[in-house]
Amino acid sequence: MTAKNRLDIAEQFLASRELSILRSQDNPWQNELKPPRKYLSDMLIQGNYRTEAFSLKLNRFQDPDKGFLCVVMASTGPQTGEIHFQNQPDYTEKISRIITAQGGIMAWLTPSVLIIALPRPCPPTPVAQMASAIKKQIETTLDVTISMGASQFPWMDFSHQEIFHHGVKALDHARFYKPGALIFPNAITFNISGDRRYRLGLIEAALTEYHLGLLLNPTDFNLLNSLGVCNSVLNRFDQALDQFKEALEIMPGDVMALYNAGLVCNLMDDLDKGGDYLSRASELNNSLFEIELTAGIIFTKANNFSKALDHLQRAGNISPEAGLPQGLMGDICLKQKDYPRAVRAYTKAIKCTPRDPWSMSGLARVYEIQNINMDIALSLAQQSIALAPEISLFRHRLGKIHLKKGSYEKAAIEFTQADKHFSFQKGVA
Repeated sequence: MTAKNRLDIAEQFLASRELSILRSQDNPWQNELKPPRKYLSDMLIQGNYRTEAFSLKLNRFQDPDKGFLCVVMASTGPQTGEIHFQNQPDYTEKISRIITAQGGIMAWLTPSVLIIALPRPCPPTPVAQMASAIKKQIETTLDVTISMGASQFPWMDFSHQEIFHHGVKALDHARFYKPGALIFPNAITFNISGDRRYRLGLIEAALTEYHLGLLLNPTDFNLLNSLGVCNSVLNRFDQALDQFKEALEIMPGDVMALYNAGLVCNLMDDLDKGGDYLSRASELNNSLFEIELTAGIIFTKANNFSKALDHLQRAGNISPEAGLPQGLMGDICLKQKDYPRAVRAYTKAIKCTPRDPWSMSGLARVYEIQNINMDIALSLAQQSIALAPEISLFRHRLGKIHLKKGSYEKAAIEFTQADKHFSFQKGVA
């Protein structure tokens, strides 16, 4: 790994740290529940003739002023698991009779997922009662278990098609639970839908889902944190930080939101605020490698070496196999002329990352300053140049070793080469 300086390597680490999309304990996947193997709502993202056809059918189904219930259901048998009912004519016929008797319409989205729209009776029955009744009727008739997502029209300002889509997302939500769940869209539904789009790289679409969730629960911590993550990915750092702050007003002790805020402050070059957020995260949980190393990097950039060393030491203790925290500690100790500690840190860094030219060169410099282990220093300095010949600092250090060893011509060559590389780098910059 080569870079113009060690902090460039550290910045590469920070750039690779995706802000956390992790959730608090309130969401279903934090309760030992697994996401579905497939998300039905992917059909809405990719486009599908079946969803488009049902949307057109739904638009002609009811007068705009009349309401309806939309349910999306997936069925499992008592022993066979997921059932492809579309391939079971007798089952399809029984379901069709039930739906037709209530004046509804239906369509298959997949061989095992059915979409149904039922008109609201007059006087209207509560939609939750309607959904439960149709679910129980089909389950009893076919001897199956149904997971169901349901939504109603009218609801807020959503169109017929949007109501249908929300029912699909609600079924994805229901599939986080054991078969048999019935879910109407809520804040968690849109959180799940947003996360799915985020993981597919559809960041703007994810933002839309999170905003929909906030319409239902404006103080939902998870949704605010997720908005901040999306806006940071889109380089909207001011918005992202505002959302992390708002989330932290709700849950001041959330480590991941503090970590996210610290990363965004680093991207905004506000090292003081970034260090403060990461210090707070560390105080709450100092056993997370990413938090300790990130704090160490930011405090190093801010020249607050005392705090940087504390966090880097913890990062090194958490992950003894990681070379970066040890290398950074070596650089700091070299600047502070704490040579014994610098030797220990550089030695550990090289052991972790044998092809780390910065630690090799740093250790060579420490030996040269103390005028000890000069042959080892010479070998280390030469290896660092072999790995990163474009770094002028490495050649300057090798030149100084040659001077102390009395090899003046070799020293002159290295100094000349170092000046050439420095001038080239400066010109490029």
